[in-house]
Amino acid sequence: MKKTYILTEIMRSSKSGFFIEGTDIAMDYPDEYPVPMETEVLEKGRPISLRLLPHCPYLEREKQLKNGFPQRYTWNDVDRRKLTFRHRMLELDDKRDAIWVEYLDRSAWIKGNEDKKPRNTTKTLFEVYNYDAIIEEEILDESRIIKAKNTVLELEDSALRNLYRLANPGTRPDSMIKLNQMRKYLLQVAANAPDFIINGIKTNADRIVVLISRAIEERIVSLEFPASVALFHPGTNEWQKMITVNDTGGQEDKFDRLVDYLQTDAGATDMQIIEQRLSEIGDVIKEID
Repeated sequence: MKKTYILTEIMRSSKSGFFIEGTDIAMDYPDEYPVPMETEVLEKGRPISLRLLPHCPYLEREKQLKNGFPQRYTWNDVDRRKLTFRHRMLELDDKRDAIWVEYLDRSAWIKGNEDKKPRNTTKTLFEVYNYDAIIEEEILDESRIIKAKNTVLELEDSALRNLYRLANPGTRPDSMIKLNQMRKYLLQVAANAPDFIINGIKTNADRIVVLISRAIEERIVSLEFPASVALFHPGTNEWQKMITVNDTGGQEDKFDRLVDYLQTDAGATDMQIIEQRLSEIGDVIKEID
């Protein structure tokens, strides 16, 4: 029977160039990717050198040397072609090529053997190709997209606004954007990141992102003051600084820092003020358990 391996997505999509592990051979794109014939793995927490010798029935280099196999071996082109991915795929006969299959399956390069990596730079290069599993995953992906799109289509207006705010934290007052534009945008999100839609406002951090986005729209909170984020106090009719934030990161960094601050004990009082002000307007999200 045939056993087929396929390069992992990170290898198939690589455009930046990389080196074949253990060599100085640079490649731009793996139309052909030769797997090294010798490697080191961790097995039971112990480093073991594996070496594929075409006429040897076992892979452990230490055992090979003890039984008289040469310390150095030069592989020929036929050997190397046998372990070369062509157009992303490599096919072996799991009976005739049993030792070659064992070598690939014991390596740290194969998906699922990440705990065998002897060093952080070892990449996950390939995985077993299972056509049925791939089809099943594609079907599950489509079902998640359909579920996410249906979720968007069924959202009530307030929930739609809040999910839009979560997807676009503090970037633009939603009064400038019509509801059908928000729904169309979230349908696009559903097609590309269905889990974002399905999960919705799941954590307390998500909730704070939505509340702060609303507070910015209502001019309760401002990111526009130099090196700070400010809170408006209607009693004094003044803006007061909540936190100091360097302007170099822009408003996005200010927003992220504010969300972090409001989850701390130090920010609890300001969070209560913001929630109180928003409750007077309505449409406040309940606290996440």
